Amino acid sequence: MRERTVIREKRSLIGYDDEKVKSYIHSLQLEIRALERQRREEHQVFMNQSAELLGEIDQLKQKAHELDQMETNLKQWIQRNQ
Repeated sequence: MRERTVIREKRSLIGYDDEKVKSYIHSLQLEIRALERQRREEHQVFMNQSAELLGEIDQLKQKAHELDQMETNLKQWIQRNQ
């Protein structure tokens, strides 16, 4: 199987400068690595921002719950003191 691939590659490269092809493939591989690294970094930034936002949402939910509780207590206090 590997031999077929090598033979196919050699046939497809007939007429091309072997060194230029290798150099081009190497540059593509470097670009792929750079793009993968960039994707990983951006994913990590996204995950960090998501975690931060979820934390802020939880804090806001807690504050909303506290305000609801305060409102309920205030209404009860007003009813008792009327």
